[in-house]
Amino acid sequence: MVMKKLKAFISRKRIFLGFLILAPEFWWIIFKLPEVFRDLLKLPFYLNQKIFTVFTEERLVAVGLMRWANIDDSGWLQIFSKVIYNRLDLIIDEFFNFLSYISPRIYFQAGDGSIFTPPGIEPLPILLFPLFLFGLINSIKKNKTKPFLFLFIFTLVAYSTGIKNFSFLLPIALIFIWFSSQGFLALNKKHKSLFIGLLIVYSIFLGGRMIWLS
Repeated sequence: MVMKKLKAFISRKRIFLGFLILAPEFWWIIFKLPEVFRDLLKLPFYLNQKIFTVFTEERLVAVGLMRWANIDDSGWLQIFSKVIYNRLDLIIDEFFNFLSYISPRIYFQAGDGSIFTPPGIEPLPILLFPLFLFGLINSIKKNKTKPFLFLFIFTLVAYSTGIKNFSFLLPIALIFIWFSSQGFLALNKKHKSLFIGLLIVYSIFLGGRMIWLS
């Protein structure tokens, strides 16, 4: 019964699982599992550190200095500057910091720059990027809310650590792979076969480069 359900799951998710297996980051995380687990155990420390770095004294002082309060203590300029420069600035700054965790560049180009990213190559094959865009657009058109809910939750967890490394970014990468698999389904049969061939060859190249550089 269990094997039957497992086979059915693999059959339904074969494109997603295939893309996952062909992703360099998947194998790199496997090789780095002890370091990943040690980093995950530091999650409470990272969360505590993040909380105390959002409204630090230095950041609040910087906001105060930007208000130009000494220019006109009672004039319109002080009121205007307090509207423009306040704690909302920090919240907006943190919002854009939050969005940076789902920047495709981290996953399809640069990696996170830590020991949790394969050296010299992208964590996810760049060939998946167009499919990621197609899958993302199709999911929006079809009003599929569940993947976006998971993306928000995973991004919130990664953001709450205050660091960008794939110990915490991997779940986001899985959502990106899922979007790519949805984009793949939009291709016709001929293009699917061509793409799979190119992806396998390119992934073998990335794997060889990863081994060589490590």
